[in-house]
Amino acid sequence: MSNPAETLSTRARILAKALEVFAELGFEGATTRRIADAAGENVGLIKYYFDSKELLWQEAADLAFSGMKAALGSALEELDRRPTADRIRELTRRLTLFIATNPGSVRMMQDAGRHDGRRMRWLVDRHLRPTYTVIHSSIVRLQEDGSLPQDVDPAHLFYLLVGAATLLFHQGPECRYLTGVDPRAPDVAEAHADALVRVLGLAKPASDAGER
Repeated sequence: MSNPAETLSTRARILAKALEVFAELGFEGATTRRIADAAGENVGLIKYYFDSKELLWQEAADLAFSGMKAALGSALEELDRRPTADRIRELTRRLTLFIATNPGSVRMMQDAGRHDGRRMRWLVDRHLRPTYTVIHSSIVRLQEDGSLPQDVDPAHLFYLLVGAATLLFHQGPECRYLTGVDPRAPDVAEAHADALVRVLGLAKPASDAGER
């Protein structure tokens, strides 16, 4: 009889490596054998634990989003209850810092988002839509009170926020080679978060600059 702790460890290891391989190669490029090799396990265990590559991909996506939700903490719930510039600024900072340390999660999501298929729709309906709904409604509220430009479609502002938060870290090797800036350095993530809230017009007034 297998040890439950060992079984959990094996399953978790396969899942973590699957997230890495899907992020690197995309769904089509990632084979179950490649994932099993990365985890140091027999390929038959993927069928045993996850039944199919599709279900393994879904659980890897769940893992990626659970990490993001943990990183955002209460920021998203607070934004939903009372949208303010302070709250969306905090959400932006937490999102940027999560992406900086988990670029693979973003690459996996972006790979699915490039194709109009069942994985994209599953990902949107299960994970993205609830977050988008909160942020979209918050953007509208902030436009109404003058904190954000009123003549820009909220969908554009949403993708400006997400795109600006992710690209530097998604294109990490390119950024290092092109600019000499290493997105892996801890201070770069903080600096990028600060730059993002300033460019979006969400920075605190100079009198509050010492607060965070």
